[in-house]
Amino acid sequence: MDNIKTYIQSRQSLLQILLSAVAVIIVIVQSLIYIKRLEVNLDEGAYLLKGYYFIKGIYKPYQQYGFWMDQMPLAYLIPGWVQQIFGLGLNVGRYFMVFLLSLTLIGLWIIVSRYPGKWNGAFVLWAIALNPVLIKMYSTVVTQGIAAFLLTWVLVFGIKKNISIWNLLIATLLATALSLVRLNLLPVPLLFMAYIFIKYGWRHGIINLLLFVSLFIYVHIMYWPGILQIYARWIPNGFFPILDLWRVNQKLLYWHPNYDIQSRIISLFRAFRFHYLLLLGSLASFLGLYKFSFRKNKHVIIDYFFVLSLFWLLLILHSIVTLGGDHCNFCLESYIAFFAPLGYVLIVISYQIWEKHIPRGINIIIIIFILLIINSGIGLLNTDNFNKGILYLHSPTISSYFPFINFNGLLLYKYVKRRFTLLTIHQIQLIDITLTNFIINLVLLILIFIIIKFNLFQIFIDFYKKIIDKNNSKTYNNKYSYSILLLIIIFAFAFLLSPTRILSGGQYGYECNSNTLNSYINVGKELANIIPAGSKVYWHSIDPLPLLYVNNIIIFPPQVNDAYTLYSDGNDDYLLKLGYWNESIANRWINDSDIIVVEEKYYNNLQYSAHLQNKKYKLVITSPQTPCRFDSRLFVFIK
Repeated sequence: MDNIKTYIQSRQSLLQILLSAVAVIIVIVQSLIYIKRLEVNLDEGAYLLKGYYFIKGIYKPYQQYGFWMDQMPLAYLIPGWVQQIFGLGLNVGRYFMVFLLSLTLIGLWIIVSRYPGKWNGAFVLWAIALNPVLIKMYSTVVTQGIAAFLLTWVLVFGIKKNISIWNLLIATLLATALSLVRLNLLPVPLLFMAYIFIKYGWRHGIINLLLFVSLFIYVHIMYWPGILQIYARWIPNGFFPILDLWRVNQKLLYWHPNYDIQSRIISLFRAFRFHYLLLLGSLASFLGLYKFSFRKNKHVIIDYFFVLSLFWLLLILHSIVTLGGDHCNFCLESYIAFFAPLGYVLIVISYQIWEKHIPRGINIIIIIFILLIINSGIGLLNTDNFNKGILYLHSPTISSYFPFINFNGLLLYKYVKRRFTLLTIHQIQLIDITLTNFIINLVLLILIFIIIKFNLFQIFIDFYKKIIDKNNSKTYNNKYSYSILLLIIIFAFAFLLSPTRILSGGQYGYECNSNTLNSYINVGKELANIIPAGSKVYWHSIDPLPLLYVNNIIIFPPQVNDAYTLYSDGNDDYLLKLGYWNESIANRWINDSDIIVVEEKYYNNLQYSAHLQNKKYKLVITSPQTPCRFDSRLFVFIK
């Protein structure tokens, strides 16, 4: 035992680095697997295609009669520059995202290692390694991975004890770039400027503020006035009448979701399900505010408040946009990925200033309440895999243990259905799942309380003291209150509840077990061989990526975003100016096109077959874009 103790104590730093390195390798290996398996969604194809067209000078960002632009310019220009330097294609973009993910992990390790705690780096990196959902989001060519990289390195250069003006200038450049990737991340440079003024003084603050403002305005001058269309999406009607020039008072033809309250609740808990440890730790970060315990740690107070306020501001704003609106109700889980690194840094910083002796009373009640509500809500997401819960227990079984309960031999499900006639079968199922999860979590909490109350946790603590923390001679009950111990155990459960395949079944959205990377590239090359140079191409597919591989063709830019820019009516010229289209424009384009490309799943749903049968076309069918969807083949009609 003494040899083990000496070995671990003398090599803690090496062991922490080794564990961190293993976590990084696991993340990168997962990412390399996912870039070959993940299907391409509309956003990924649009970023690559638009970025390439912008860099080649075929179109310009925000020009009239060009592409619909729903993001800031760097969201498109970065994928374009990458393809200009390293070559055209999906494989180049995705391998670049793996590279950015590697740098993000390194940056996170650097940041959290600056704070007390030898295992900070390993904790954060393993938290990411056990979250394949987050890794998938960072492995495709969308703005989540780019934003996470930029935000991480803003913190690396901007949060330090001994900092130079050059560090701050680099951090400001990165923060400005972040806001020019996604407008919804504009709070990052704004709060970072305030942080610089407070922590480093007004001289540093003014210099960096001038740098941010000048760069931000310069980019807006470059793309004025078209860039205002981005603000028209975020700022409500009536505040700035000029933004009405980029608004359309018509309904989209197909995309007009109307989510009910049930869907919004499920969306919220999906976010907790896929970012469980991150959001749970962010809630726990408020423990640093108890009795102003940060007064004992003045060197981290400004860092703590900056990271805390920025993370929760971003989370609240994105929750309002997603849960409160109808455009993208289920986007919260992916939006959190923009600033997920900030949350992990918050957990590490806040742990340093936790008040370890919080009274058991109200705090433990709050922690239990949060755990029960979150975990019970997460059960709502298992409707596809969940079989039957407590409402399906037969009442005689219950009555044999509790004679005073008698429902005349009915299932509890049937009793609830008869008693509450307004509830639908699906709503009763959700009640069953939630109630069952609530009871299971309640039992778990009781077991945890027993473990703490009767010192069953002492065995582990004694081992920890003797082997790892030899300076701690006190028992854990003197060091930690019950609420803190409970929270630490909950964090352990959070690791076990990470959405991995081994631990909890994983998450399979957009994932295919075949090599989709090669299949997309092959379809693109097939199109390049089929479509002659100079052809006008009518396009209808949810994914515009194959167009990237076809050179010297004329496309109709609004079609790149498929149904998200297709309106039911409206002035044709006005719509085209803004990058939109409607059915009358579509019919005109069909007649003017040399080539008509329709994804198979759309061919039968729309009126293409009737139109094309009246004309003489040569039909060529490509391979499936993804092997997991046979209806992803492209029907190419050549006049």
